[in-house]
Formats: sequence, C-alpha cells, structure tokens
Amino acid sequence: MALHAAVLPGLFICDAEGAKEYSTLRSCGISHVVVMARSLQPEFPGSFQYLQVDLLDDGTDDLLAHLPRIFSFLDNAFQRQGKVLVHCFAGMSRSASTVIAYVMRQWQLPFDLAFGMLKEMYPKAAPAANFCEQLRVFEEAHFSLADEEGSQVLPQVPLGSAHRRNQEQLAADEQMGDLVTRAGDETKLRACCCDMSKSSDKTPAEDCNADVAQGAGSYGFWQKALVQLYIQEGTSTIIAEKKMLAAWALSHEPSWHLYVQEWKKSSFKTVDLHIASALRQEFVRTAHKDVGEAGESRDGQGPAFVYCCIKCREALFTSDHVLHDCASGYYVEPMQWMMTSAAQGKLACACGAKLGGFTWNGQMCMCGTLMAPAFSIHKKKVEWKSVDQFSGDTPKPKFG
Repeated sequence: MALHAAVLPGLFICDAEGAKEYSTLRSCGISHVVVMARSLQPEFPGSFQYLQVDLLDDGTDDLLAHLPRIFSFLDNAFQRQGKVLVHCFAGMSRSASTVIAYVMRQWQLPFDLAFGMLKEMYPKAAPAANFCEQLRVFEEAHFSLADEEGSQVLPQVPLGSAHRRNQEQLAADEQMGDLVTRAGDETKLRACCCDMSKSSDKTPAEDCNADVAQGAGSYGFWQKALVQLYIQEGTSTIIAEKKMLAAWALSHEPSWHLYVQEWKKSSFKTVDLHIASALRQEFVRTAHKDVGEAGESRDGQGPAFVYCCIKCREALFTSDHVLHDCASGYYVEPMQWMMTSAAQGKLACACGAKLGGFTWNGQMCMCGTLMAPAFSIHKKKVEWKSVDQFSGDTPKPKFG
C-alpha cells in the first residue's frame, strides 16, 4: 500500500510495504518515520529520522505507555516543519491508533470524533478493541499522561486563536437554548447574530455579515457540521440552522470547539462521515493557518503553503487557491498554467506529469460536495512547502 495522507497536514500513514518505497517517501517529503511494531526495523536509517516503538497487536499491549515518547517525536518533527510517516505491518491498527491519539491530544477531540475524521480520510483504519478502549481512557483523563519519570505530560496547546476557550464562550453555551426561544424566527435570529458579533473583538468566521447574509450555503465547515448534528437528532433543517446560529451568535470566538461541546451533550453518538469530513477540512484549514503563524502571521498577508509538482518541483498553486480539500484531492481555482480551452479534460504539469482533471460543468467529490467548476489535483501528485521555505514565484490564478 502506498503512503496515504492522514488527518494532519504533513502526517502520513501506510503499511510495512509502503514504508519500503524510498522514492515515494522522498517524493512526499518525509523526514521522520514512526515504526509501530516490535519486529519491524528502520528501512533507511541514514535517510530519515526514525522512532521505533516496541508494541504488539496481540490484544493485550499498552499503547498509552508509549504515547509520551511518540508525542514528543511528532511535536519535534512538526516544529521543524518536517513530514512524518506512521506505519505498522498492515497500516490498520497500531499506526491508526497512534494517529488518532495524536489528533485527540492536539485538538482535544473525543475518541469517536478523531476516529471518524481519520476513517473518512483513510477507510482502512481499524484500531484493535484494546487500543480503542485505551484511547477512551485517554479521553477520560483529559488527554493527559504520565511520562517515564512519572510526571504529567500535558496536552499540546494548539497554536491558532480559534482553539482558546474562555468564560464567555462557556456562558454562551448555557444560554443557547434561551436565545433560540427568544429569537422568534430565522430573520430575527440572523440579525441578532450579526448585532451580537459586532460587539466582540473578532466577528464569527472572520466576517459574520457576509456569511450570514448569504445563508447556509456559505457557512464554514464546522457550522455545517453543527447543523448536521442537530438534524441527526431529529431536528428540522430550519430549526437546526436556528440552533447553530444561536450558538454562533453567543460564542465570543466560534470554532469547531462549539461542535465538540454540542456533540458531547448529544444523545446521538454515531459519527456521520459527512460531519467527519467537515471537521477534518476545518482541522486541515486551521492547521495550515497555524503553521503560517508559527513563522509570521499571515492573516490577510498571503498563503501559508505552496503546492509543487512532485516530479519537477514546479509551483502549481497555493493554500489560498484551495477551494475544497477532500480525500479525492484538492479542488482549486483555475490557474494560469492550466490548459483548459475544452469543456473538460486532464490536468498536467509543464513537465508532463499527470496531475488530475477538470470539468467546467462540475462534479461531486467523494464527500458529497458539488464542485462547479471542478479542477481536481490528486494529492499524491503534489507536495507542499511553507511559503517561508519556498524561494520561487508563487503561481497565479487564471482569473483575478
């Protein structure tokens, strides 16, 4: 099995055979490798930085005991803007459990949500029952572990401001039901949304007026996920939107954190893959933003990443040009380098590498989102670099 992108940008997963494909590892920019198996040895110790974890998949071994060392290794790799491959024998249980644990710790996500996000992206993920139970214990322990010296290993604090919880947001969560009752109808509620957001330091979703005025079709990923959660519990679409807007209006700094709060209170615990997809996309978008913040704040100052052809390293598009990020690929704006005079066709780099396809009429991607027009680039055909690491000219869109 070839390398497969996991939830976090720069994090990959595969089986033992995929970890032997040196050219693929190099083309994907892998710098660090986590080997989640007792008897597997590093394949290319001189080329990549390895962490070998002595873990069995026999239904009895303890994953939690190894997590502090794994987390430290992953944190160090990402702080150096590296890319990490996690693999075991089959790429199903131990490696998937490790990725889920890191996502849980990094983003304070319950096990079921983190698993759902990985499953949506990587259907092969199948953590063993004992690892699932251990990760639920990890969740109950509020993502805190004891290291080898017995001291506490606290959860990693996400970089982005969207992940800071404060008393105002907690109070807002308690008042949400009252606001829905008082609002009366959707028009009043939307007006209330914008009025309340204007009094905060930062408007919801960066621009409340624009998003709310355009309706549900313009909601961000986490807002759509929240609406879908209410619908799953039997609420009508109109009421679901009202509840989401009420929560949004009362949140000082709304984010997917609000969805997690509501999901924990929900009686409907099955994770819908469409919700997992929406959360994963918000996760990726915010992670890209955070990496940009790690060097220099990029709010309104250009893209954080440049995506290049893995064959010739020519810049193809930037993170600002990504309209939709899905397991099926990156859907991007039409770019100047694209030969798109026909109604539909293939997309290829100037070097001849096949990249994807396009259709001006639009198409449905794997997660069910309709993209029109649709310019899709296969993820395995590109590699991304931080703008700070990129020395060439950034690509330009065809229009604008």
